[in-house]
Amino acid sequence: GWADFHENKASLEFAGAFQAGVLPHLLLAHEKAADWELIDPCRVNGNMSADWHAGSAVLDGTVQGESGRFRYRGVSMDTFSAGVALREGKILIRDLHASGDPGTLDADFLIAPGDNRLRLKASLFPGKLAPAATGKLAETLSSMDFTDPLMLTFDGGAPGSDPLTIKGSGTLDFGKAAMRGAWIESLTTKFQLNNGAASFRDIQVKIGEGMGRGEFIYDYKNWEGRFPSVRSTLDPIKLMTWIDPRIADSLKAYRFTKPPELLLSGKVGLRNPDKNDLRIELNARSGLSYTLIGKDLPFGATSGTVLLKGQKLAIDLPNSNLYGGRVALKADVSFAPGDSRYGASVHLEKVDFKTLAMLYFDYGESSGSLTADYAFRALGGDERAMNGKGNLLIENGNVLAMPIFGPLSLLLNEIIPGFGYQNARQATTDFTVANGAINTRNLLIQGKGFNMIGNGTIYYLDDKMSMNMRLNAQGVPGLVLFPVSKIFEYESVGSAKHPKWRPKLLPKGSSSQGAEAAPAQQ
Repeated sequence: GWADFHENKASLEFAGAFQAGVLPHLLLAHEKAADWELIDPCRVNGNMSADWHAGSAVLDGTVQGESGRFRYRGVSMDTFSAGVALREGKILIRDLHASGDPGTLDADFLIAPGDNRLRLKASLFPGKLAPAATGKLAETLSSMDFTDPLMLTFDGGAPGSDPLTIKGSGTLDFGKAAMRGAWIESLTTKFQLNNGAASFRDIQVKIGEGMGRGEFIYDYKNWEGRFPSVRSTLDPIKLMTWIDPRIADSLKAYRFTKPPELLLSGKVGLRNPDKNDLRIELNARSGLSYTLIGKDLPFGATSGTVLLKGQKLAIDLPNSNLYGGRVALKADVSFAPGDSRYGASVHLEKVDFKTLAMLYFDYGESSGSLTADYAFRALGGDERAMNGKGNLLIENGNVLAMPIFGPLSLLLNEIIPGFGYQNARQATTDFTVANGAINTRNLLIQGKGFNMIGNGTIYYLDDKMSMNMRLNAQGVPGLVLFPVSKIFEYESVGSAKHPKWRPKLLPKGSSSQGAEAAPAQQ
């Protein structure tokens, strides 16, 4: 090289190779230097010139550099190379290439006063970059598992260094990948960056047999995710796992036979969940399952809406069916940290009672239809925290064939021959649920020539019951028995699955023997 101090100019040409392992310790603090491990020599060549006759030095020249293997926080790279050109206060980084375990990256940069530009092409496995990141970015990257690389292109620029002023467009394309264990088959989209937001258009997502299409705006200026319009037949749990895992957890109680048709509109708060305001319209033609009092109910074709407001989901499914009858369900679920409260109200109309009795009582001899309403509040993970109330009507059924009432049939037959073997065709009651128990004060069972009035408690979590029933006869037998009808009272204590009924007080001359009847109390 040379320097002319009369003309205030200088020029330099250089080429060489050196072990760069010492550089981090010379240039960085000890803690940050420990993150770097440069294994192979670095090679560099180029030329530079300087002119300072007008005051501050003006540099021009080109530099070509290439490193061998190195590691940063355990992320291994095989090579890094780039050419740098300095002209008239502008810096051009061209032919930048990096490759290693996370994938490959090729880029060109232009850094100039009021004009910064970037052209980028990458093929990456994002999860492998997690050790190099910190905070939320590291958490997000570590939750990713890509079988196929993420393919990314971008061409854009900004007048300064503020990322909110970047403008440009690009494409995103990847194959099989997972976020927090939720796998998708493929995703392709075009996107634009403008005014602190990335607008993804022409999105096409495939999850299993489901497809999703639409638009999504990632507003990193206001930290919002907006859905102008998204239509999909994707698994809603997997879809929401990518967007917000807390919402996905709240939807897990609703298990769809096949992914429903979805229409999403609104927004989610990426940092502040109080910004959530999302509407999901769904049409589950193949039905879904929902757990109620410990049993899975298989609903048929179902349609309705899910509203996300703040940290609460409001679910309204007005059109569904269950066991040949109509069903409507409303529910609300909180997914705020530390709050696992939820509630629901269920309306059943003309549902096949025999199937329900088989499901809940493991008894298939009942018949008829059930119309009922039940509203409750509960706490996730605590079965005894359920509190609710409701009413039911059983029509055209064989009520006394239910396990909890079955032994009454034989007892009734001993008091009034023939009564015990006829069907009690209708039953009604209001009830409450609290602390693992169902309580009723006005159970009414009606049959031909008699009715039965009862009250008591069934402890469905502990297989216990404490019930009382009183027989009232009607018609001619009723005229004879009316003065003593209150004597025909029965009680059952012990197991709810295998109850034993016994008379509270027997009239003189009546036998105390009967199937599963305990000795009479005097």
